[in-house]
Amino acid sequence: MTKDGAMNKKCKIITAFCANGIIAASLLFGCALKNENLPTITMIIPGTQQSDLKSVLEEADKITSKKIGANIDVQFVDLNAYSGKMLMRVATKDRSYDISWTGYGGRYTSMSQKGAYYPLTDLINSSAPELWDAIEPYMWEDSTINGEIYAVPNSQITFHQYGYAIQKDLADKYGFYKDKIDDPKEIEPFLEKVKNGEDDVYPFCGNYSVDMWTNTKYEKLNDYFYIKTEGDYSKVLNIYDIPEYIEGIETIKEWYQKGYIRADRAFVSDETSNILDNKYAVWDLRWKPGGESQLKQTYGKDYKVIKVGEPYTNNRSSTDTMLAINKNSENKEKAIKLISLLNTDKEFYNLMCYGIKGKHYILDSENKVEYVEGSGYNLKGAAWQLGNQFNALIIEGEDDNVWEETKRLNKEARKSPISGFYFNPSPVADKIAKIGAVFSEYYGIGYSGGDYGAKWNEMKEKLEDAGYAEVQREMQSQLDDFLNKKQ
Repeated sequence: MTKDGAMNKKCKIITAFCANGIIAASLLFGCALKNENLPTITMIIPGTQQSDLKSVLEEADKITSKKIGANIDVQFVDLNAYSGKMLMRVATKDRSYDISWTGYGGRYTSMSQKGAYYPLTDLINSSAPELWDAIEPYMWEDSTINGEIYAVPNSQITFHQYGYAIQKDLADKYGFYKDKIDDPKEIEPFLEKVKNGEDDVYPFCGNYSVDMWTNTKYEKLNDYFYIKTEGDYSKVLNIYDIPEYIEGIETIKEWYQKGYIRADRAFVSDETSNILDNKYAVWDLRWKPGGESQLKQTYGKDYKVIKVGEPYTNNRSSTDTMLAINKNSENKEKAIKLISLLNTDKEFYNLMCYGIKGKHYILDSENKVEYVEGSGYNLKGAAWQLGNQFNALIIEGEDDNVWEETKRLNKEARKSPISGFYFNPSPVADKIAKIGAVFSEYYGIGYSGGDYGAKWNEMKEKLEDAGYAEVQREMQSQLDDFLNKKQ
């Protein structure tokens, strides 16, 4: 008898035992209790394959089979390859999956416009109406493209507030105790002290660079055009019409020339290892409640975060992380029910995020998640991809009130005046590609000490030759149409 034949025979025997009430036998032999008469809903999300995924899915099936009449499967795809592989699946009209993660980087917008996702409004109404109340109204509005919703936003932090992470021992040493600043340049006296007093630490590493100057005052429509967030927000502005953008560029150039930024910064693509080695006194980041605790957990060092400006929710914040249904799925009703379960059922959501209690994680004395080393299931840092993060257990090291504080700031943050606007680049796609090439050519001038006099004017001329003004006119036309319809 073959190995497969023996296994089939064993499963048949165990099934007979189960029919007679001896359920423990199935657990003893480790035979999955998946109901083969039910459809299996397959999810694809970015991440690393988990060696003990099977046991988690067996537990998940016990919930989904009862609550939505379906089994569940999860496939992980490396984040760096995710976008390309999903594009290939869409191009081949792949029916082998039902749900996929989508979100930041324009994936939601571009993939929706490619027809990759099934429209959800009617489907939610008919099969999962509870979803409407599970997610904030403004998130649904942000997710609407031309009157239709193509993915369910994962509830999590939606406001943007940037800040500077400072090694706490250096902040204490040089007496920098501010909690919040309005002008990014207020950090400069501290950078100067580090430059003069520390031999083995770079004073500054910029990740968001000019965004520190423009955030809350302006909102990006894409990488090249903005609107004002207050006053007249109906005009599309290009970057060299924005004084704060120019100020940020010039300041970064000055910081480079003063030695606050490492000489080879323009050629460093990944700073994670340098931050782990405590090479930077200051680096900028997007702040969120509990940020200091997470920094210590990630980098093994105490940091102080100085917030810059006020929290602001832009037009894309709610679409940074979402779950969409494959347009070619054969199980759309079950798929939306599964997404609803991830947003409304705490037990199921935490099972998918953390695995099985006692096997993949334990709860410490503060009732916080402590991962079991080598357990075979650890989606550390991935809960934001899977549903309503406000239903998540708190992880060791996180603040007790992290979710309450996040909800509060989500609610209080100033909201985008153009919520629901999505630019369709198709009419000028060729020109956008040329514009992108120009920006790539001139990227990092400030970080490499370049002269933004001659270089800036040179770049502007190349942008105009690439069709910059035509793209701006097309974007303005679409924004005008959107705002006219909202009146």
